[in-house]
Amino acid sequence: MEKTKELKGKLLLLFIATFIFLLSLNVTTHMTYKAFPKPLSASKMCSLQISEQTLPPLNNTKHILVSAYMDQRVKGLDTRIIGIFKMDSDQPLYCLFCCAGQLSNATPTTILKHNENFGFPFITTDVMCGIPKGFSATHVTLLTQPHSVTIPNQTSYKKPEDR
Repeated sequence: MEKTKELKGKLLLLFIATFIFLLSLNVTTHMTYKAFPKPLSASKMCSLQISEQTLPPLNNTKHILVSAYMDQRVKGLDTRIIGIFKMDSDQPLYCLFCCAGQLSNATPTTILKHNENFGFPFITTDVMCGIPKGFSATHVTLLTQPHSVTIPNQTSYKKPEDR
């Protein structure tokens, strides 16, 4: 009889400890999700259209853009855009940044081509852009002409925070 009471007491204690653990896990997870702000809609940020595609093509080129992010490893070039370019399609590109609804001046890019293409007609690239001084960019896009900033269908890409 003593052993049964002791076993029941241990099971009750284990049940209570498990319940408290699960409850605290649920509260912590809920609070974590609340810590991230909701993203603003594209219309409130930039006049450029934000891409909904997984691998969006760059208008009027044979290029596909993969991702844009802040990269401070190369002095003066703050943004890196990973791309896939057709090897026979070389042309100068220009970065256009957006912040709080304002567009920057188009800035020239530095295109770093990766050495290996594994026999495919495409090559991976890093397009490096410098953000204009005093401009806190939230979005970036690439242009084929420095003066083509008023193209309404140009696609922009949200730049995540520093990685």
